[in-house]
Amino acid sequence: MTFEEFKTKLKAAKTEETVKAIYAKYFKIDYDTADKHDLYTPQVLFEFKYDKNFQNLKALATILAQSLYYIRRLKYGEAQKVIPYFLCLADKNEASITETNKWSNYYSNDSYNWENPPSKPDQRLIDHLVKEPETRNLHVYRINLKGEHSAFKKNLENALNPQIIMDFGDKKVINEENFEAVFDHWKNILGKYIVNGYKDSFYFLSNIQKDKIIVDRENSRVVFTFEDKNSKTQKVLMKDYDYFWGVYDYITSQETINGIHAKLDRLTDENQRRFEGEFYTPLRFGKKAIHYISEVLGKNWYKSGKYRIWDMAAGTGNLEYHLPAEAYKYLYMSTLHASEADHLNKVFPNATCFQYDYLNDDVEYLLTKDNLPFEPNWKLPKKLRDELKDDSITWLVYINPPFATAQVGGAKGESKKGVSKTKVEVLMDNENVGHVKRELFAQFMFRLTHELPKNTYLGMFSKLKYLNAPDSVEYRDRFFNYKYEKGFLFKSTNFNGVKGKYPICFLLWNLA
Repeated sequence: MTFEEFKTKLKAAKTEETVKAIYAKYFKIDYDTADKHDLYTPQVLFEFKYDKNFQNLKALATILAQSLYYIRRLKYGEAQKVIPYFLCLADKNEASITETNKWSNYYSNDSYNWENPPSKPDQRLIDHLVKEPETRNLHVYRINLKGEHSAFKKNLENALNPQIIMDFGDKKVINEENFEAVFDHWKNILGKYIVNGYKDSFYFLSNIQKDKIIVDRENSRVVFTFEDKNSKTQKVLMKDYDYFWGVYDYITSQETINGIHAKLDRLTDENQRRFEGEFYTPLRFGKKAIHYISEVLGKNWYKSGKYRIWDMAAGTGNLEYHLPAEAYKYLYMSTLHASEADHLNKVFPNATCFQYDYLNDDVEYLLTKDNLPFEPNWKLPKKLRDELKDDSITWLVYINPPFATAQVGGAKGESKKGVSKTKVEVLMDNENVGHVKRELFAQFMFRLTHELPKNTYLGMFSKLKYLNAPDSVEYRDRFFNYKYEKGFLFKSTNFNGVKGKYPICFLLWNLA
């Protein structure tokens, strides 16, 4: 394609996708749009627009901010892609190229709202980029002018050249949230050299700490030192070793190492399978919910020691999967099945995990415990009961209760066979709360409303029934006068095994 053809095609372009396709063909760029990137190469990340005014500083800063969202995902996320050395912002008339690491102070800054979609970047980030001198200094090429086009073409082709060795690139971060994906990448590149001794995961834990390894380049060997102070030497192809550690940074934070160490058992196929299947909350939604909770309670809320977390329908622990390991000592997890409780004890060390039927166990003591002529024989752990009485503790009930409805003879719709009447439902009968009593999630809410102290937050995945269904009016009026804090919606089709299409919400309520 000649310059004139390039210019003519861009002039006729009507969409952003067409602009992208013209650039890709003209510069012979292989497409990679995975991970929702406009167009990615290991050297350059592109952000395309249809027709923006790059001379307008705010418009340019907005496009740049969008590209930084993708760079942040590459740096901290699970994608097995290197961070490109350059960013290219382009539309049908103009373009700009900049070195990625010039903007590291922005995309590494946790104070911006990175939960926004890249198409709607945090306004504070845009404002800060507008005031940034580097933004004003970006050269904007008018690519339909031959002289400007030639300069841009030369600079972009140099940036795209994989043979040019760059020494100013940024590296990806290994943390508690992405270490499983990093382990998979590490195993693909370096795992083949682990031929004896300890588990792969132990070698990985050693390798991510620079002070736990000795690299003997002359003999192509790496000495790995393990947590038990023993060591093993493995012969490793240095090209592969240097490739992997050219992409990632070693971990220097002992807190991060401790968190990964506590979760090391997850690095087995057997454990991972336990987190997939029917009705389990997809891990990405549990991760998003924890982010929302942190926005309300504060970034390091779990470190203060004043919060306790209880999930009464923990299952295999998907909701808590992305909780920092430091929070486990404040975490209670109960589940209906003993096998799941055993699994939780392995995957969440230091948490209190136990088998418990929240809709039937101890219910007889719930409303009458002060009037009983005998000492209740609680199944609930004493430590948990004692902390429920401690006024200095703030509780977070974090739960995805069952969506099922107890079966009634002749009923149609969403009633489920095998879902029998619970002891909590009997209590709700006495309170005359209406048809909502048959909803299992409403039964969970009813009990926790009576059981938990006022200084409690409720973070719950559920349908929207309790907020908008006509048969829930009396229940809402009498038992749900709570303050809404934050939340999000998604489609039921994100759950395996759920029939029908309807919205599911995660909402965080203040019960005070």
